[in-house]
Amino acid sequence: MHESEPDDPLWTRKPLRLALLRGSFFLLPVLLVAGLGRLTSGSWWGALGGALVAGAVVIAASGLIERALGRLGAALRHGHWRDREGRHFSVAGVSLQVHDDGRQIWLHETGVRRLLGLRDDPPDAFKARFSRHWRHAAELGLNGKGLWLDAADVHRYLGQAPNRMDPVRLRLRTYLDRELLQPAARRRSR
Repeated sequence: MHESEPDDPLWTRKPLRLALLRGSFFLLPVLLVAGLGRLTSGSWWGALGGALVAGAVVIAASGLIERALGRLGAALRHGHWRDREGRHFSVAGVSLQVHDDGRQIWLHETGVRRLLGLRDDPPDAFKARFSRHWRHAAELGLNGKGLWLDAADVHRYLGQAPNRMDPVRLRLRTYLDRELLQPAARRRSR
């Protein structure tokens, strides 16, 4: 291995090799269904028919399969790490999605809604609550849907809200200050 090549044990940096790796993973269910067809029908025609049907399903649903597996992996990671606060952006068992664009820190609305008990707030009322301090995901160059709220504004809102002494809100405000806003301010001051 040359010094200039990155350490990539699966060789996925090359498009052809990545396609071959993906193809081998999609070939596995086709072979399994073909073997099942051979066992159940007792003939090679059953195996061929099973392989053709499985191949058609895999080809038709390959993008859907990859997205579903990606979502499942993300859900398992969030479920596993959400109790470890301070490292994986979780407060009171609620996972927070955080995006730092270099100037501001943004929080996805779903976690903030759950923590503040504002799940039933209509989108316009939620936007008005954080007026001029929210962006759509596309405005920040992110995939997905939903609003992203400025973490500093959420921190300010939590300090001025009528029920600011609620333990979950106090914990969220402290967490935002200690784990997100202060480290970002130190990084930017260097």
